Amino acid sequence: MYMSSAADGFAACEITEQRRRWQSANEKRDISSVLVQFGESFLQLLEGERSMVEAVYKLIRQDRRHAPITHLSREIVRERSFDGLSLAYAGLHPADAQELLAAKSQLPHGPGTGVIDAELAKILLFGALNTRRRLRCDPAKSVQ
Repeated sequence: MYMSSAADGFAACEITEQRRRWQSANEKRDISSVLVQFGESFLQLLEGERSMVEAVYKLIRQDRRHAPITHLSREIVRERSFDGLSLAYAGLHPADAQELLAAKSQLPHGPGTGVIDAELAKILLFGALNTRRRLRCDPAKSVQ
């Protein structure tokens, strides 16, 4: 699981445009993944065979659309939490993300403003998949 910030105004629209390609790549590697965007921050959990997850994480670290990438946790689990989801995506309004974590933590509000711990990240991941109000795509902020 890692957290990162968008570089150069990377927008939810670009994720929507790239999602099919990322899903296909994850399916080929038998990787389950959940990606949550809140404001300019991203949180992603990758599950699968260790070598495959490490290969994908290496590609992510090389992607210039991310500003600093912070590794939050690495765990060996018996069962996947998101089995069958090659790439689930939730774009949350920062206020909704904050609400999910209300009593636990203050969520960072932009690049380089802090990191949440792994347990809070899991709360956000699971909560994001059950939240109805989602971040709207703003094509004006999309990177070319």
